[in-house]
Amino acid sequence: MHFIHQHASGEQIVFGLDWSPLIGGAPEQLGMQRARELNATHYVLAGSSHGCAVGAVRLDNAKLKSNMPAHSAAAIFSNKFPHGAQACLLTIKEGACWMLVCHAGVVLSHTDRWFVDESEAIEALESIRLRFPALQVQRESLEPAQSAPSWLTATLSDSSILKSVPLSHAHRITWFKRILCILIPATAGYLFLFDSQEMSDPVHENAETLWRQSLLEQSAQHTWHPYAQIQSVIQTWMQIPVLPMGWRLRKIQCESSVLKWDCAAHFVRQHRMALNAHLEQLKPEGWRTEFSPLEEAAYLWQVSTASQTLDLSEQWMVVDWMSYLQKVGIAFEHIQIGQAALLPVKPPVDRQGQSLPKLDIFPDWKQRTLVVKGPLRAIESLDGLHMPVRWRRLSLSIDRQAPQALNRSALTLELVGEMFESRMH
Repeated sequence: MHFIHQHASGEQIVFGLDWSPLIGGAPEQLGMQRARELNATHYVLAGSSHGCAVGAVRLDNAKLKSNMPAHSAAAIFSNKFPHGAQACLLTIKEGACWMLVCHAGVVLSHTDRWFVDESEAIEALESIRLRFPALQVQRESLEPAQSAPSWLTATLSDSSILKSVPLSHAHRITWFKRILCILIPATAGYLFLFDSQEMSDPVHENAETLWRQSLLEQSAQHTWHPYAQIQSVIQTWMQIPVLPMGWRLRKIQCESSVLKWDCAAHFVRQHRMALNAHLEQLKPEGWRTEFSPLEEAAYLWQVSTASQTLDLSEQWMVVDWMSYLQKVGIAFEHIQIGQAALLPVKPPVDRQGQSLPKLDIFPDWKQRTLVVKGPLRAIESLDGLHMPVRWRRLSLSIDRQAPQALNRSALTLELVGEMFESRMH
């Protein structure tokens, strides 16, 4: 669905194009080719040094002013906001809501779309927010009672003009029909003379579709934990008594799986008057106690929370994570980063069972081990690490004899996991 808005200059602005990423050194040629594949009448390019995308739309010429150019609203927005991940939610008086997301000046596919209302658009935006946690969202309106957004009322530039798809596409259809007129009788004669079961015509398969489906299936095997999930696990630690009637809390450790965290708080018995029953009385509801044998004990509990799935078919946003860890490293005892290793991906196969080569439109994913150790209070510094990390273990050591410093404390937190990063070819 597309919507045409009248600009103050008299030119028209079109909302609702079909966007596709472009990979290669000839974006104009590739964009025109993509528009022809979609049987579009108009197209426009939007991009920067980070990449390029083409938007295509089929417009009724009767609705366009012949003497005035038409522009793409998505291209206008991406030109005005070329940095970072930017989104726009724009409502009209009928209640419908337009949703657009661009990253580094490149319009993302499956955006520049209309939804029944704003709540439906926000729901569609959530899956994109998982890929771009630092996404900035602008909420605007085209209602008469409110002024239109400044990016929409500014002077229009040639970079957002919709270009007509050349008529050579129609000529190709004509030639295709002529070839069919020759092939159909020939094929019918061949089928008459030979058994159709012995034919082995090659079937053209869409390599992009097969790769995207394969990567989607394999994405379920790779999960990561957003910062909010780590906070929810640590929040359960606040229920643990530190000195429960003759027992002393020594260590807390949580191990992750796909759908939950298995946690244990380890205690040591301090004197002979301390009983197992004392520890049992202070146990939080829903937890269980384990004693082994007489001098040690542990609280055991689970934190149910589903991890996020890593989308192997899309590139993660560009983040200078090295500089960020260097900046916050002063608050930690140490931060260790391992060597990058390529994430193994199983290629799809065609109908003949042959593996298909990976296409350049899909990124290569790598993973590194990541170990962070320091005071519990420093955990808030990781809130700004906008990279997907699968944490395997969270542990807290309690040592009242530990020296006190900016990067040291009696409560020492250690996180062990793998960080994922992507890059295009």
